[in-house]
Amino acid sequence: MKNKGFTLVELLGVIIIVGLLSLIIFPNIISSFFEVSNKLDDATKLIVVEAAKDYYSSNRNKISNLDYCITISTLQTEGLLAYDIKDSDGKILPSDTLVKIYKNGSKYEVDEKCNVSSDDIKNAAKAYYNDGNIAIANGSSSCVTILTLQNAYYLSRNISNGNTMYDSNTPLKLTNNGEISVAIGESC
Repeated sequence: MKNKGFTLVELLGVIIIVGLLSLIIFPNIISSFFEVSNKLDDATKLIVVEAAKDYYSSNRNKISNLDYCITISTLQTEGLLAYDIKDSDGKILPSDTLVKIYKNGSKYEVDEKCNVSSDDIKNAAKAYYNDGNIAIANGSSSCVTILTLQNAYYLSRNISNGNTMYDSNTPLKLTNNGEISVAIGESC
């Protein structure tokens, strides 16, 4: 009577072949999975950027020529972006995620901190003055707040300097001595 089965050598040969195939195939499968995941994140970012471009196009006459940041929640409120935008892991993007629009709408970045320097704030205040929003007689001063500039689209909301958020109630003192100077945090 003959036993019908595999010999030990045949079993070892099959195990070695399966092992070699798995060494070749599994890394490709795993890299393909991550590539698809990255493409999905890129597609999500593209959707958010397109919504920001639409927002910029609609509000171009209001937004200053400085870098400008907008939150996903604002894009959603404006009806430019659906609610519950998800990343490749299925997590909903936080509504305070920022899209930074660089000067004149030339470049857009998602999840960018909206860092502005004190010079950016001073330039926004000067632009606000130059556009005729306030009148300051020669030798006198006037104050506005960061919130005033934000409401007039000269500064975006959620602005920070490094890791510190600027307080919207921070006063900006504009003085006209033949040329406008701006002091941040000085009361009038």
